[in-house]
Amino acid sequence: MVEKVAVVGAGLMGQWHSHFAKRCGAEIDAIVDVDQSRARVLADKFGCASTYSDVESMLSQSRAEVIHICTPTAAHLQLVEICIARGRHVLVEKPLVSDVKATRALLSSAQVQGLLLNPVHQFPFQRGFLELQERLDSVGAFVELQFLTCSAGGDGKLGQARRDVMLEILPHPISLLFRLFRGQLPAEAFKVIGWTEDDLHLIAEQASTTISIVISLRGRPTRNQLNLIGTAGTAHLDLFHGFALFEQGQVSRAAKILKPLKFGAGMLVKAGTNLAVRAAAEEPAYPGLRQLIARFYAAVKNKTAAPISDAEIISAAELMEIVRSAF
Repeated sequence: MVEKVAVVGAGLMGQWHSHFAKRCGAEIDAIVDVDQSRARVLADKFGCASTYSDVESMLSQSRAEVIHICTPTAAHLQLVEICIARGRHVLVEKPLVSDVKATRALLSSAQVQGLLLNPVHQFPFQRGFLELQERLDSVGAFVELQFLTCSAGGDGKLGQARRDVMLEILPHPISLLFRLFRGQLPAEAFKVIGWTEDDLHLIAEQASTTISIVISLRGRPTRNQLNLIGTAGTAHLDLFHGFALFEQGQVSRAAKILKPLKFGAGMLVKAGTNLAVRAAAEEPAYPGLRQLIARFYAAVKNKTAAPISDAEIISAAELMEIVRSAF
C-alpha cells in the first residue's frame, strides 16, 4: 500500500482522512493548515512530526505519495493544480471543483502526468451499496429511485452559502446513480423542479424508471437514504450508517399484515449488525470512506485505474452546472 501521505486541511474532514489513512496502513507524513496550532493538534494525534502553513512548502520537503485535500471547495482548484504539477496523486473532498471546464482540465492534467485524481464519492463503497449491487436480481426491473438527504449542514448559513451546501451534497446521489445505470444516465436527463435556500429537488425519467433527488436543509430528522423500488422487491439504503434492508415483493394478505413487523425487525437486526461491524473496523463515522481510501491507495501502488472514473466525476460536475444555471 501507499507508505506516506499528507493531509491538507486540519478541520473535521482532515481528522477523518487522517484516521482512515492510518487504518489503511499509511504514515501521515505532513499536515498543512494556515492555522498552525490546529495543524499541530492533528499532527500530534497521529504521530506526525511535520506541519506546514502552505502546500508549496510541504511539497518541497515531504515524500508523501498521496495528498488528501480536505479544504473548502473554493480552494480545491489551486491546490489540486499545485499537487499535480509536483507529481503527486490527489484524493480531494467532493466536489472536485465547481465547474465542468475546470474539472475536465484537472483530470486531463492528471492523466498526462500519469497521476490519479479522485474526489471523495464514498457512498458507492459502503457495504450496503455493495450488497445492493450483488442483489439487484432480488429487486427486479427498476420502477423508482428516491434519494433523500435532510442535512444540518446549512445551519448558521444564509443565502448562497446554503445553496452551496446543497450543491456540495449533489455528487453523492450522482455517484450512486452512475453505477446503478452503468454510466447511461446523462446529467441532461435531470430537470430542476425547485431550488431555494432550503431545498433542492430534481427528477429524471430513464426508460421506465422515475428518479427523484431531494436535498433539504430544513427537513428533520437528518437523514441520508436511497430507496430503490423494483418489480420484485424494494431496497432501502441507510447512507448515514452504510447498510441496506431488502423487502421481498410477494403479495398476500398475510404479507401486508406482517409488513411493518418484518420491516421493523429487519431494520433492528441490520442496524445492530452494521454497528458491530463498524465498531470492529474502527469506523465510527463516514462509512465507505476507509474503503475508498484503501482502493485509491491500492490503485496508486499497483498503477491501476482509479476507483472513481473520470466519466462519473464529469457527470457530477455537469449536474451541478445544470442546477446553477436553472435559477
